[in-house]
Amino acid sequence: MSEMRTIRMEETLYNSRRRVLLQAWVDFLGEPASFPNTDVDVLPHVADVARFKPFDDIIRSPPHVVVERDTFLPAFVALPNLVRNWRRQVDQQLAAIITNGYPKEYAPAGDIRQLATSVFVCNTCEQLFFWIDAVAHNCSLDFPKGSSKEKNDSFKEQVARIAYYSLGSSPWSPKFRSSTVLAIHVIRSCCQDPRTATLAHMDNTSGPFYCFACHPDGKTVMHWRKGLEHNHLHNNRDQAFEGSKSRLQSQLLSGRPPRTYRCLLCRRSVGAGRLLRSMTCHIEEQHGIFSVREGIHYVKEIDSIPDPI
Repeated sequence: MSEMRTIRMEETLYNSRRRVLLQAWVDFLGEPASFPNTDVDVLPHVADVARFKPFDDIIRSPPHVVVERDTFLPAFVALPNLVRNWRRQVDQQLAAIITNGYPKEYAPAGDIRQLATSVFVCNTCEQLFFWIDAVAHNCSLDFPKGSSKEKNDSFKEQVARIAYYSLGSSPWSPKFRSSTVLAIHVIRSCCQDPRTATLAHMDNTSGPFYCFACHPDGKTVMHWRKGLEHNHLHNNRDQAFEGSKSRLQSQLLSGRPPRTYRCLLCRRSVGAGRLLRSMTCHIEEQHGIFSVREGIHYVKEIDSIPDPI
């Protein structure tokens, strides 16, 4: 098949089938009690699901095949194992990032996913994440530039861009760096051993944090997780003022990023964060609930870092 014909098939036939899958995926996420069940705490974005072989085979079936929502049901039956394999690969990639960020001759103990030193920073938006939030993060600033038909794009880039604009994202990729060194510093300031300290242990034993640079009166109290994030922001702001960051990066770091929320009535998935107004509309339209309340129907997307008091 020529490249031109492939592009035409992607834009017309395959994209229309991806949109059918997208709606089926939204419905699946909105019905946590429905079949099939899965024990994975964060499901992939539909951009990943569309690349799973059973789904991709349906999307790329011959033109005479009519693809409707129910056409994907056999693929959904295989979803639990597909999702477990996807999550295993994601965890392996995140573990490699953390391991590469350890200081020389540093030997942590225990499950790396549970350690308080397993902290990530998004290379695009510069936000700090613990493990599960890193899995679920789909950076809103990480998107293809330009139109879907850039002349300078390679053939593969054109195909990927077409799928991106159809599904609203690229497949998950580990666009993070480790912030382990900063986490080690903060954990030691709490008189804990960073080689063995878990998130649960730090949550139960660490004291309050104060930033006298931002709040000289010492009245603003932070959870240790917020203290870690606050240290990260201070470090990045200092670098931004030294000119090592782009203007956009400096603007991002000079204030709070837009707060997004995730629906508690849906299965958690990558990139499920919505602005508050969009979240209210989602709950009303998808779940038929018109008295929407935070903590019952939705929470902050990054709920592992408590706000200061």
